[in-house]
Amino acid sequence: VLIIMFTVLPMEKQFITSFSIKDDTLVVFSTASLPDSFTEFKNLKESEGLNVIVITPQELQGEDKVVSLRDYLRDRLKTLNIKYLMIIGSDSKFPMVRFYPRGDGRSDEFDGYFEPTPSDIFFACLNEEFDKDGDGKLGEYPDDNIHVKPEIFVGRIPIDDKEELDRYFSSLVRFEKLPFSRKNKALLAGAYLSFRGKEWMGRTLKTEDGAEFMEKIIDEILVKNRITPIRLYEDEGTLPSAFLHDFPLNTVNLQKLLSEETFSLISINAHGSPYSVARYIWNDRDGDYTLSESETTFKSLLSTGTLPDEINGGIIFAASCLTATPEAPNSLAKTFLSKGGSAYIGATRISWGPSYWKDIEDGGLLTIDYLFTKNFIDEDQSLGEAFWNAISEYHENYFESDKEDPVEAAQMNTYTFNLFGDPTLKIDKDGNAPFMKRYSVFGFKKDNEFVPVEVPTGANIEPFDRVDGGFLIKNIGAGEYNFSVNNIPMSFNFNEIESPVYIYPEENGNELYLHIFGDKKIVIHLSHELKFKECMTKGVKFYYDSYRNILLVEGGGVMIFNISDEDYSFSVNTGDAIVFNPDGLDYNHDFIINEEDIFVFAHHFGIKKEDAMYNSLFDLDKNGLIDGEDLIELSFHYGELGRQQ
Repeated sequence: VLIIMFTVLPMEKQFITSFSIKDDTLVVFSTASLPDSFTEFKNLKESEGLNVIVITPQELQGEDKVVSLRDYLRDRLKTLNIKYLMIIGSDSKFPMVRFYPRGDGRSDEFDGYFEPTPSDIFFACLNEEFDKDGDGKLGEYPDDNIHVKPEIFVGRIPIDDKEELDRYFSSLVRFEKLPFSRKNKALLAGAYLSFRGKEWMGRTLKTEDGAEFMEKIIDEILVKNRITPIRLYEDEGTLPSAFLHDFPLNTVNLQKLLSEETFSLISINAHGSPYSVARYIWNDRDGDYTLSESETTFKSLLSTGTLPDEINGGIIFAASCLTATPEAPNSLAKTFLSKGGSAYIGATRISWGPSYWKDIEDGGLLTIDYLFTKNFIDEDQSLGEAFWNAISEYHENYFESDKEDPVEAAQMNTYTFNLFGDPTLKIDKDGNAPFMKRYSVFGFKKDNEFVPVEVPTGANIEPFDRVDGGFLIKNIGAGEYNFSVNNIPMSFNFNEIESPVYIYPEENGNELYLHIFGDKKIVIHLSHELKFKECMTKGVKFYYDSYRNILLVEGGGVMIFNISDEDYSFSVNTGDAIVFNPDGLDYNHDFIINEEDIFVFAHHFGIKKEDAMYNSLFDLDKNGLIDGEDLIELSFHYGELGRQQ
């Protein structure tokens, strides 16, 4: 390895140091006095092969230190192999540059939303001219016609206090040194963002449940990388989430998990403010299943006051507005870092996204969130690479995808989301680390467990992998759909119908009329022993809930309660499907009892009958305690094959 000793000029007091021209460099620009724990962080980065340079404002030439730092980085980009920039200092000590999403030639009812937006993109895109029209307003759309091609990956630690910085770097080093098996969990907090029928700025919004995005990254990114998802979804109101959760979404559960567990990723999808994120709940008080704003409430989910005092590292992506507002002295972003979080990606102003979001092609803030998660977890990119590459790809490929918001919303998203924390951080995955597809498995009183199903033939049906088992009818068209439960014939008819829909029942003898906004669309025949509960769904899905012993017909919006038998058969159109109870010891349903099932069992070890996580499937001797005797009994079945139909 060639080592060059040199002095960096024209710095007046720049120290002489050692570099490998083959290594990447992290430049640390600090306005604060650095604590002893920073030295430990610096040593860690150097052991990973990075050169580390520390500079201060006093070492920069010129009056405007923001411009001077950019010039310094641009002048030395290639000679120092600069890859990362870490800015240590709040907006008041070293200002973020303000960008203007909307140009001068357009004015409408959205003008008040497109306020100057703080961003560190100024240092990421070193050679981009952000003020091409020379009016002093950087980054206007379309006036300045910017291109987002990051040359340096930037992260800011918006902390000035030395004691808080010491806590940050100490926690950061501990987190980075942890083996993957100690942090291969993801905490997923998905709230409702809107309900169908909500009016905003002349637009009628769709239902947007944050849980749907979480399920997408679980299916497509997390599980295949052996990361255990822990789901917190809405459990209150007229429309609780249609997706399964491990814990109800509330402050107590989120606070407890943040204080007790270590997460590689914490994904939050909720409404935000500078100091908190909130749940959005609808209680249909008049029972007409028509949204009225007076029936909705916001409940605080997480705030600077409810964050645990000690957080065990981890990276938050907050798909919310305003949580990283730099003018707020103790924003949610800053407070998370000062209490031990490793990094926080959040919005310095409002953020934008369509309520109909289903995939990255729909654009908006969730597209940025998805691209970042894929880069960071799936592509093994560093935190800085993952974030800034996501911003670049979003701006280049999905800029006009959001059809619900003004086009300048994409320009504002490009600026409003910023990375706060160490841009060099990486998650070194371990392909053998134990994990669970579902954290709670059977273990909570309100949990659902979905069992495997034999998929019918000759029908437009395919396996439904979002949860274990079940199947999904895709691209449903007009026509009648028939099935039976315990030989009770049932049917429903779809004409042209949008999904998702709100449905509520009206019982009339042995018939159930399902109303969709007052129009009778579906008739289901039933016996007096069956009861129904309304639900909102996003597709047509049938599956059996073995924990609560119900058949759930989702898409028709029906929960059929109080079915007594354990095994059921039903048909969809002309195809037959069989749903059955799983083998009680094959906890992860992979059709063999092995170490994965023991790992699931261990998650419930020590649970008593009165505890929320108690389930008799783990209490094999039925003595009210899941203990070593149950483990011994489980071990006797090691290697046995589970039932496959």
